[in-house]
Amino acid sequence: MSDFLSLQNAIASDSILNEVVVVNHISSRNISTEKLRIVVFNIERGFGIEPLLIYLREHPLLKNTDVILANEVDWGMKRTENRNIAALIAEKNGFNYAYGIEFAYLKTPDSENKEGLHGNVIFSRLPILESKVIRLPSVYNWQHSEQPRSGSRNAVCAAVEWNGKKIGLSSAHLENRTTPDGRLKQMKCLLEGVEAFFGNIPVIIGGDMNTNCMNGADNNEAPMLARNPAEQKRRIREVEKIEPLLLYAAQHGFDYTCCNLIDKTTRRKPIQGEKDLLLNLDWFFARGCTGTNPHVITAIFDENKLGTKNKYAEWQGTQISDHDAIVADFCVF
Repeated sequence: MSDFLSLQNAIASDSILNEVVVVNHISSRNISTEKLRIVVFNIERGFGIEPLLIYLREHPLLKNTDVILANEVDWGMKRTENRNIAALIAEKNGFNYAYGIEFAYLKTPDSENKEGLHGNVIFSRLPILESKVIRLPSVYNWQHSEQPRSGSRNAVCAAVEWNGKKIGLSSAHLENRTTPDGRLKQMKCLLEGVEAFFGNIPVIIGGDMNTNCMNGADNNEAPMLARNPAEQKRRIREVEKIEPLLLYAAQHGFDYTCCNLIDKTTRRKPIQGEKDLLLNLDWFFARGCTGTNPHVITAIFDENKLGTKNKYAEWQGTQISDHDAIVADFCVF
């Protein structure tokens, strides 16, 4: 859906949940490098949008990014000043984008949200050729939660052409409030949808897979882990044994070992009365291509990483997101 004038009508119906908003700012750009630099970043709605824009523009591992697979991107939410966060990132950093609506927040008499949308985004220096939303099985009912909303977890998919080759991209967000088996169910659906949409072309999937190694709907388990650093480390170290979606993806042609630091941490989950719970949630999966040079970029603003001095003192030490970004370089077979 590229016509913004139809947005309000679509929001009023469930059709918005199955459409992709595509904006191609850049009509053509030849990226002739041998490798494509891709970032996965859950941006926590866009709370830290100002320092995020600086990092995307000036961080040495981010400034030459070709694709960003982003999660938790607000559009018209009061909590992020009712801004279209995806449009802002795209305009300030020279990206095209495809936005897939994950949730539409339910309107209440006292609601101050404008569009009230929340979703996953593919930002690309290359034009978006085709796009699709893959809706994932519902394993937690958000409609009756403390954050009432319609919709479900999803993945937004887009095809681009790079160096004469068509490749598929997908930004996915799996459920945190479920068991590892619930996430496996969603991964099975995701890979079936990717296969149906992209066929046999090379595909790179990335996103917040919420591989928290526990049942996120159990309010007691996260505090227990926060009090037990040794158990935290064990679960991070043994994530492949605990979260079956990883091996399932590999068995179905999507490698994750070449493009991720397996025992990394990418999430700082605040737990009342405890230190932040460290988790490993964000991943790449690649088919028909290989990833190299994986890094984690800590999302605590550090001017030293930018090579500047006192230029951004106001942001020093602030949290851009509660997730760190991951980055890798990809080349197609």
